[in-house]
Amino acid sequence: MSRDPGRPLGAARVLALLAAWALAIAGAGFVVLHAVPDIQLMNRLTVMLAAAIPFGTLAWALSLVLFAMAGRGYGKLLALVTVPGLIAQLLWSAAYIPAFDPPNDRSGVSVMTLNARCRTLGEEDLPATVQEIEPDLLVIQGFTRSLRVLLGESGALEPYDHSAFFPMASGISCGTAVYSALPLAETADSTAEQPAVLVEAENRAFVLVPVDAQGPQDGVPAWLDDLAGVREIAARHTEAGESVVVAGDFNAVREHVPLRNLEADGLVNAAEAVGAGWLPTFRADRWYPPLLELDHILVSSDIDVGAITTTVIEGMAHRAVVAWLGGG
Repeated sequence: MSRDPGRPLGAARVLALLAAWALAIAGAGFVVLHAVPDIQLMNRLTVMLAAAIPFGTLAWALSLVLFAMAGRGYGKLLALVTVPGLIAQLLWSAAYIPAFDPPNDRSGVSVMTLNARCRTLGEEDLPATVQEIEPDLLVIQGFTRSLRVLLGESGALEPYDHSAFFPMASGISCGTAVYSALPLAETADSTAEQPAVLVEAENRAFVLVPVDAQGPQDGVPAWLDDLAGVREIAARHTEAGESVVVAGDFNAVREHVPLRNLEADGLVNAAEAVGAGWLPTFRADRWYPPLLELDHILVSSDIDVGAITTTVIEGMAHRAVVAWLGGG
């Protein structure tokens, strides 16, 4: 009896089918986490799994290919199991696909945000990056005294006549620093838990809300509380008709409930606004590229986004995110 040498046989075929089912189950799990977002908040594991929702498209696509390759006869129809999930995932992931010709207008107010994580790794390369980009607003989470000294001695802080520092609640000499070439003042509702500053740009004033949320791996309630504080202060200003920019490390991907809540309140993800696609930022200090998009810049709907990009600072775990913002 002859056999088609191009068809997987025996153990290899069984393994391929098992892998196809495993990938389909994983894809189905991502669909559930996206479609029923409250499930994300059950515990740390479900929150962490939700961070992988963007990879659901890959899981469904590989499952389809394996079913098609390993199936025999009508068994190939098993590939149809993956089609609804793949279509749903593609629809959800459309914003991760870069536009063919995204805007690149860098004439507006530039905002750069970076989480330095209260560490010294990569510090020596940050001054050159700041001097090259020359952002109007520099927002650094995990900002240490040594980093301030390094940036000061390098001359990278010379363009900034205004600054604010918000220490971490733990009391360690590390926190969030905002350096601005534009007039800067704390808002009346700024708190130690969630600061906010008023930026006086040429064409308009806007409220900058820096973000440094705890990671869900350290406890879901604390993570939710941090991002609820961001949402509360941002909503207060947008409801008052003020322009708002929210920038920093959310420790959340776009599919996570807290980030979806911010967008439901009318804030727009700057990357989506210009069709920049997927901009993963963490971890950037490995041999492989970053896989998680944890750092974001969100803006109120009255602010146009001219361009957005990420940049690597050698040795640092996060990529910096830089956006150029104009008037509406």
